[in-house]
Amino acid sequence: MGQRCFLEAMILCLFEEIELAENHELEWLKEYKMELATQAIPVISGGMSLHLEEYLIEEERKSVVISFCQSIVTKIEKTDSYLTGKNLHQLRRKAMTLINENDNSWSQLELDELVNDSRWQESRIANIKNGYAQSFILLISLISGEMKTTVSSPQSYWSW
Repeated sequence: MGQRCFLEAMILCLFEEIELAENHELEWLKEYKMELATQAIPVISGGMSLHLEEYLIEEERKSVVISFCQSIVTKIEKTDSYLTGKNLHQLRRKAMTLINENDNSWSQLELDELVNDSRWQESRIANIKNGYAQSFILLISLISGEMKTTVSSPQSYWSW
């Protein structure tokens, strides 16, 4: 489980927050949820993205995603069953199923293989959940403008 899985876990957590949100029927949120599901496809290697610059173009949208991130941090810190391999496996299935419902990309067998390919079931992600909480805290700082960085900024995460 490397960097790809780290970002996939973040994507899946955001995907679920959109699913649970009362305002999940907003057009931009539906599109963003689909984009996140697409990013979680295991056949896309490298170049995964949360697509912040494309979707968080208004303060209201930023506030919505910040509230999602805050909810995720709370769940990570307070719920032992939230950030587990089993839960992420189920979220991957939801994301892949959403994509498949829209375009019938895969047979049921192929869908099952894609979902099971992640090996989330055997993951020990719960052992490093504090790192995930911190990554969402940093994401909140980035979205809110507290962290001054862009895609082209040098990799210096702590000088903000």
